[in-house]
Amino acid sequence: MSAFGKGEHGSILVLTSVVVMTSMMVTGYLIEHFWLAEAHQVERSLAQLQLHWARVGIADYLMSRSRQEASMPASDAEKSILLGNYAAELVDPGQTEVKFVYPEIGSDYTFGIKAQIVDVTDVADGLMRVDVGVFSVGNLEILRNLPAANVAWSQITLCMGPGTGCPSLAVGQSRMMRTNTD
Repeated sequence: MSAFGKGEHGSILVLTSVVVMTSMMVTGYLIEHFWLAEAHQVERSLAQLQLHWARVGIADYLMSRSRQEASMPASDAEKSILLGNYAAELVDPGQTEVKFVYPEIGSDYTFGIKAQIVDVTDVADGLMRVDVGVFSVGNLEILRNLPAANVAWSQITLCMGPGTGCPSLAVGQSRMMRTNTD
């Protein structure tokens, strides 16, 4: 005599198979969900880093160009005008912003950044503030949802020697003092 009743030969096997398949599907879904979420966070971090360094790159360019000058103007107003001219060199003709394009990632992966130079104080201290704003981003969702891209202006303070605010710098020397780019 069989240990199973009539018609019960495969019901335990079927029930076990359904439970195992269901648990495998749920586990697979959870693994895929967390893997995609992590990949999205990595992309987001990369985009934020690129945006940060695009902003800081503008300030680096301004300092580099000022170091090439044979004689840096003494007044902060003249330094401000000179740095504004250097910032204008970065902008393509007919454009109003510096365009950063990353074709290796995608044709829509772009940042449009504007820079304006502000004399921090009224005295000749050599301190200049570069206000850097993100005014356009590409059509990729990862770029449109960056918190850093929604910040109107970030501030980078430069010390353009000589001046009372940068006593250790000589003519033509410069240094980045503070950044507020995030």
